[in-house]
Order: sequence, then structure tokens, then C-alpha cells
Amino acid sequence: MCIRDSVLSVKQFNRPKLEHIFEVAHSMRSMVERFGTADMLHGHVLANLFYEPSTRTSSSFAAAMVRLGGRVLSINEVVYSSVSKGESLPDTVRTLECYADAIVLRHPEVGAAATAARYAHVPIINAGDGTHEHPTQALLDAYTLRHRLGDLTGRHVVIVGDLAHSRVFRSNVITLATLGAQVTVVAPPTLMPSGIGAWAARLCMLFSLAYVLAQLAEWPLTGGNLIEAFLRRKAGTSRGDMPPTSGRPGVSSGVLSAQTVRHLRGVLGGYRPFLWK
Repeated sequence: MCIRDSVLSVKQFNRPKLEHIFEVAHSMRSMVERFGTADMLHGHVLANLFYEPSTRTSSSFAAAMVRLGGRVLSINEVVYSSVSKGESLPDTVRTLECYADAIVLRHPEVGAAATAARYAHVPIINAGDGTHEHPTQALLDAYTLRHRLGDLTGRHVVIVGDLAHSRVFRSNVITLATLGAQVTVVAPPTLMPSGIGAWAARLCMLFSLAYVLAQLAEWPLTGGNLIEAFLRRKAGTSRGDMPPTSGRPGVSSGVLSAQTVRHLRGVLGGYRPFLWK
């Protein structure tokens, strides 16, 4: 069992721990920018175990490990592995821990990372478990925002888009609130997560782009604040069926097109949209 050293949820980090992670990340970034590579992870092996397709997340872990002197075992086509022969997640984790010092796991089931950590003797890093969380993406997002904007205390972050199916959104809300930011979420009723009223976030149902712009115009934001726009360009998602909304009068489909984003940039002027797909 290796739960203590694993990264399973952003809820396990308080503000001092987050600040420490960002300081270490900054020192590593400075070292790589200066020398190109480092050797602090020389002799260590990272296993990338992805049960879902991934380009950015799997590549970012691999690149980071290599730049810090380590090596990577990439298992991205799980359908061709022993899993196709009936091997369970605990079995796969127990096998990989014989070859690697840590395992990065992307899995379609909520709670899969926690399950893996209960059986593993090496740290498990959650790279997304169903619609639950994506803690490492949230840590990177928060690090980027702090790098660009400085202290996030009192900053107002607006997250717009398909929130019901976004694991990154859940992790971002918690992380940003922990860092002292005020978080507002905007989405159509069918794309707003259930139970979100208990979260540290201001709610706003999205019924049209004009409505969002009118709401944003009334909020006391300054040019130093920003909007996170989660872009969903497809009608469906691999993490659940997209609820139909486009046929209902006056209700947005939840899709933010490139034209809409350009319009947001023009209308909002000083605001800084950060865009994720």
C-alpha cells in the first residue's frame, strides 16, 4: 500500500503544501531552462499506464521524466496488453511496480487511482480517473496562473463550459479556492455538475452568450483577472454522453467555438482567457 506518497486528489494538499510544490517546480524549471536537462532522477523509472487515449498528459509526464534524467515505460495501448486477457487493475499495478519507481495512471473509472494505490508499493499519480479528478493538471494550471499573475489571493477566476464531464474543472475549483481565489462557474443547467452548491464556487447558469457577457460586465473584475474557457468542440465525450441542449429554445449547447472565443476576447478586453480543450 502506497497511499501516503501518491497523488490521488488535490484535496490532500493544503496551501503550504501547494506553495512548496510550486517552489520545487520553479527550481526544476529554472534548472532545465538553464542546462537543458538535469540528473536528479537518474536511475529512476516512471511507468505511464493509460487506459484512455492521451497525447498531452502522457507526453508531458514522459518529457518531464526524461528532462530530469529518468526513463519512462509507456503503456498507452492497454487493449493490447494483458488487460485484454482479463488482468485486473491491481494485477497490472503489482506487475509494473516490479519495473518502475512510480506509476502514472489514467483510467475511465472514478476512484481507480485510489484503488491502485491500495495495492501498489510504489507511488500512484492520478492522471485522471473518470469524471472525478485530474490533480496534476490542476497543479500545473495553478502554477501557470501564479507564474503569470502572482499571488492568487483575491483573484476572481471564471470557469465556463461543459463542467459536468470535466475532471480538470473539479480539481481546479478546489485548488484555486485553496490558494485564495474566488471561483465562479458558468454552464448550461444540463452541463452543471450535481451537488456543486456545496463547493467553494459562485454559480451562474449559462443560457446564452449574451447573458454571460452581461453577467461578466456586472461583476467587479479587473484586467488582472481571467477566464478559463473549457472548449468542447464535439457533440459527445468519452466520459459520458453529452446531454442534448441545442434543441431547447434559449439554451446554449455548451460548445464554445473559436468564433465565440474571439468574441469573448474582443468584448472582455483586459480579461485573460486561458483555454483548454
